[in-house]
Parts: sequence; structure tokens; C-alpha cells
Amino acid sequence: ADPAFAQRVLGSVDQSYGGDGSDDPAVYEDCLVDGKYKMRIRKQTIGGGGHTMDLHFPYSQVTPHGPLTVQYWDKYQANLNKESFATDVFNPFMHYSLVMYTPDLSYIARKLTNEGEPFLARRGFVNGQAYYTLVVGSPTGKVYEITSPRLDEGIVSVKDWSAAECPACHVPRTYNKDQLDAWWYDNFGGDNFVEREETTPIRVSIAVSSVDKVQRYWATHFPALEVSVWESGTAKVASANFHLASHDKMSIELEWVENGHDFGPMKHTVSDFVAYQESVKEEYAGPNIGWTAWYDRHLGVAITACPLDEYMKAWDAAGGGGPPPRRRAPSRH
Repeated sequence: ADPAFAQRVLGSVDQSYGGDGSDDPAVYEDCLVDGKYKMRIRKQTIGGGGHTMDLHFPYSQVTPHGPLTVQYWDKYQANLNKESFATDVFNPFMHYSLVMYTPDLSYIARKLTNEGEPFLARRGFVNGQAYYTLVVGSPTGKVYEITSPRLDEGIVSVKDWSAAECPACHVPRTYNKDQLDAWWYDNFGGDNFVEREETTPIRVSIAVSSVDKVQRYWATHFPALEVSVWESGTAKVASANFHLASHDKMSIELEWVENGHDFGPMKHTVSDFVAYQESVKEEYAGPNIGWTAWYDRHLGVAITACPLDEYMKAWDAAGGGGPPPRRRAPSRH
């Protein structure tokens, strides 16, 4: 259901390469047991002709997930989103998001409204420039933000981002609208953006329990990466930029958001979710060994300036090595 959602709402397309073990070139299958594959990954690309990002949807019946399944947490987050859409209230798990840009949000807003797709509609400002955002949720609780400097009046009711929602987390901090429009045209072409629904990725946001831990992690394991720490509303944020592997001029923003707002009673908080994943990792994985179902949720980063061995040596010395390396193109899972 999620791949179909991404195609309908974001304009992602199935890859025509990368399949293995399936008649469908966009599907990778592995671990054949009793005539059925226990691992299946739907592979898509998103962002236009430049193939700015791979978007993968893994389904595994073999990697350990701990006593609470991936499906359990997906359902929990999907139900939180359902409640958020019904009450027009942002929830803290929504800080796990992939943010897409389009020059004009009007067509998408009309389309989603006509289709009855639930969303939050928000507005933020950077240097006096307004940016409008629709926050949508997939069937399994994954959140996407679609943002733009243009939205026709009268389509949706828009609220400004509140202090509890981390206003600065939802607007571009690296490029202005003219640069983002040019980037969009680079990928999709055409001589105008009216009645267009294509989107291109500009930011990955990750909800965290401690920004201080994030900062220490990157300083130890990727010291060359410049990480900034700042605050917006009730949130503390660490941020950095990664160059897109498919484009030597543009970079994508990364944000790790620790939101201290009291969102009311919740069965599981973001801190609970982070601690749960850590507990599964401690049981089933370690430096250069093991794997968990939660490793399948990751942002793929290509390292080209030096061998991966140098990083592995540094990780071992710091006592925080990750799982065995995989050869992988930059992607979002």
C-alpha cells in the first residue's frame, strides 16, 4: 500500500533496475523458504529525471524486530496520524518525515482534497517568504511533507506552524525559492509549473530523544560533517547537509528533532520508540555483526572521498561500530 501511496501523492516511480529474483524489475526478493520469499523490497525513485533519491519499501519476515513487531509500531504511528488529521494537531512522531518541494502546491492541494486524503495544512516564513506545507501520512504511518512558496487561496484552510510544532523545522534553510524552483525545473523540465504535481526531495527529518547524543555520535563517527544545533519553539534541533549523489551542486537537508512539548498522554513516546530500537540492537547486533529489522529503516549515504575501511577503524576505536557494510546507493528506506 505504501508504494502506491507514494506514487499517487508524491509522484514516485518504480525503478526499472535493481530487481533480483522477481519478474518485476522494481522488486528485490530473497530468502526463499517453501516456495515463498521472506524478504521483499519495492524500489522506487523520487525527484525527477535526475533520480535524486531512491525510495525503498522493505518487508522482511527474517530479520529480528523484538517482542513488538514492525507492524505493531506502524499501526501505532498510523493511528496517531489519524487522530492528528481528525483534530488538526501535529504529533511528535510526525517529525519522522521526508520533505518534498514543488513550485506551486495548488494542484496537489486540490487533488488531495478531491480524493478525500487527510492532511495538515500549515504555513511558515523565511526572511518574509511564506512556505505552505501539507503533511500527509501513508497507510503504515510514514509521514511526508509537501512544501511550496505558492498556494492559491480558498483551496484549504491553513494555520501557521505553532511553537509546539518547531516552526523552523518545516521551512527551507539552505536554498531560497528561486533556487528550489530552478532545481525542480532541472529535474522535471517544462516551461511552467501550473497544474503540475511532481515533487523533489529537499529534507529528511528524524525524531530523536536527545539532540546531544546525535551531536556526539556524528562528531565521533563522521567528524568531517558539520552539524549545527539550534532551537525553534519547544524543539532542539541538530542539522546538517549532504550532497546528493546524483547532483554535484545541490544538497539535501537533514534534521534531528528533539521536541520537548507535552503532547499529552501517549502509550509510547518518541523516547520509548528510540529506546525500544536500541534494546533490539543490543540483543541482535553489534560492531560489524548482526542485523535487525530496524536497520532496514535508514538513510543510505555514499562515501566517495575515502575508503569505508577508514571509517570502520574509527568506529571500532570509538566502540560504536555498526552492522556489516552493504554496498548501497544513497536511498531512503
